[in-house]
Amino acid sequence: MAFRKSSYRPTRRSSGRKFHVADALPLWTPDHSETANLVFLAALERFGITDLKSYWHKLRMVIVISVIVCMLIGASNYGLKGVILGGLLGLAAPAVLIWLGVMLTMIVIYMAVWCAVWAVIWVVFWWLLHS
Repeated sequence: MAFRKSSYRPTRRSSGRKFHVADALPLWTPDHSETANLVFLAALERFGITDLKSYWHKLRMVIVISVIVCMLIGASNYGLKGVILGGLLGLAAPAVLIWLGVMLTMIVIYMAVWCAVWAVIWVVFWWLLHS
């Protein structure tokens, strides 16, 4: 489509800052993900897991249990393909559970702080309204 100069109208911008919904919502940003990943690595280091060898050594019983459970669930749903995929997923399950625990904890803390800030804003608003 060709550009017609007569139909072009530049948009006018107001001098004041407009309210954006994203400013009031608790949005998860890449900075939060990086922090969660650093906390996850610190948690693994706290458990004494620094490489793949120490992962297998420290969590061997948990890995065996998760492999068996994942293989049984995979076998009941998808047969032989489910056994193989379930076994592979069971190898990573302990690390995934640690990562998920860190992520959920950080999300709960983030949401609690956000809700507390809004509660304080509402309390101050009602206090000023009724004074």
